[in-house]
Amino acid sequence: MGDCANANCYYDTEVVCEYLWSYGYRSYYHRIQKPMNSTTMFVNGKEYPVKHHYCAECFVKYVLVGSNPNVSRHYGDRTRDRDKQVNVTFNSEPTSSTWVKYKGREKEPLTKRQVNALNGKFD
Repeated sequence: MGDCANANCYYDTEVVCEYLWSYGYRSYYHRIQKPMNSTTMFVNGKEYPVKHHYCAECFVKYVLVGSNPNVSRHYGDRTRDRDKQVNVTFNSEPTSSTWVKYKGREKEPLTKRQVNALNGKFD
C-alpha cells in the first residue's frame, strides 16, 4: 500500500492525528499516514469518488483546501475500511470545525485545546 505521497507527511499530520483523530487514546503511535488511494470524500455534504496517493490530512491540506480560511472540517468519521474520512465544507465566512468525540459519537465543536494545537499553540 505504501506511504502518503507527501514527503513531510509525518510532521504535517502529527498534531491533527494526535489531538483530533486519536484524541484520548493513550496507545496512539504517530507514523507516516497511509494513502487513501480510492475513496469517497464529502464536500459541502455531497459525495465524490476520488483517487489519489495522499493520506486524508495531506489531501485536504495541499490539494483540496490550501490556505482558504472559510473552510470548516469535520473530524472523526471513518470510511468503510476504517480510514479517516475527508469531510469539508466551503463556507462564505470562517466557520468552526467539528469532531466526533471517541466516546459519545456525537458531533461537537473542537475544544479550545484542539484549536490551539492546530494553530501551533500547546499547553
